[in-house]
Amino acid sequence: MIGDKKIYIISSFFLAITASLCLFVSIQVISKGYVNIGGYSLFRVVTGSMEPTISTGSLLLCKETKIDQIEVGDIVC
Repeated sequence: MIGDKKIYIISSFFLAITASLCLFVSIQVISKGYVNIGGYSLFRVVTGSMEPTISTGSLLLCKETKIDQIEVGDIVC
């Protein structure tokens, strides 16, 4: 009986975390059009505009960077 209660508490905790994450992601997608977690965003290349350097269909993990830290030759997404 005690084991069942622990499983219930752990399951409820993970369900609450999952629901919160889904809500957080949904709000960001609706407001920004993309998700930014901890300064990082994930994008997929849908056109050939970045070829031949980056192929269509590639996934990009982008880091939020201050504009004065961007240098010539950096890939910006």
